[in-house]
Amino acid sequence: MANRLFLDNRLREKFLSQNVKEFNISLPQDILDIEDKTRSNLFSWRGQFAPQLVENLIFAYAPKTATILDPFLGSGTVVYEAGCLGLKAFGCELNPAAWILSRTYQFINLTRHKREQIITSITQKLETLLAISNFFDIQYHQTLTIEEFQQNLSELYDQLEDFESIIVHGLVILLDISENHNLTREQIYHTRL
Repeated sequence: MANRLFLDNRLREKFLSQNVKEFNISLPQDILDIEDKTRSNLFSWRGQFAPQLVENLIFAYAPKTATILDPFLGSGTVVYEAGCLGLKAFGCELNPAAWILSRTYQFINLTRHKREQIITSITQKLETLLAISNFFDIQYHQTLTIEEFQQNLSELYDQLEDFESIIVHGLVILLDISENHNLTREQIYHTRL
């Protein structure tokens, strides 16, 4: 995490140190052809842009005080990269699952301390609700029914603050629950955004 923050700060500094942009100049093809993909989006999602492509387009064409609009938000690569560069960004999305996941990028506007507080609070609430004491607890590996999960989730939602609900909504999407899917406390506890 510290390395990623360092990289984000370096990118932001590089972006802000640039001169005024020329909008009628084409980008060289080697910049558009991401041959060495070193990063990917936080969420696996079909059809997403390579983060380096988005970064290159922002570097080439966005003024330092730009506000970025992504009309096809998807997994949120554009708003995430814009946020890493210190730009305001907004997006629109029709797919409810993609929209729910992309809401997690609102956390980029919070301080690291506030993000850690929110994650700690959610973790404590999940541990209490799911009665997870430790890895060796037999309940940790037992399957939950969909009904049990719905009941636990309903109780959890009653306890959540605004930003906490964004994280929990994303976790539910990532769990990919279906009628034929076995769900354990271990899966719930180890699902990561």
